Amino acid sequence: MLNAVLFYKHRKSPVCEAIVDSGSQTCLFHADLGQAMGMRVESGIEGPLGGVIDQSRGKVYYHKVRMLVAGESLEIVAGFSPILFPPIYLAQQSPGIRF
Repeated sequence: MLNAVLFYKHRKSPVCEAIVDSGSQTCLFHADLGQAMGMRVESGIEGPLGGVIDQSRGKVYYHKVRMLVAGESLEIVAGFSPILFPPIYLAQQSPGIRF
């Protein structure tokens, strides 16, 4: 587990404990975290979500954010979904999402 903080526009998330999932291609966060920073989660780029949820398929919405984790500040495209549990997964950046 790592502590992570997200920045969206000029708003900062609370410090969150995140699970590192080396098999994932993207960083995923619960939609509540994005909404707490003023993000309109469903306005992001929509994509499918599977493997980390109880359902067979769900939706994830991608947004550009800055993430502070392990002393590093990284600009990433992260996915937000209301059906994630645990609520946060960290991974390498997904090459398929472009803005």
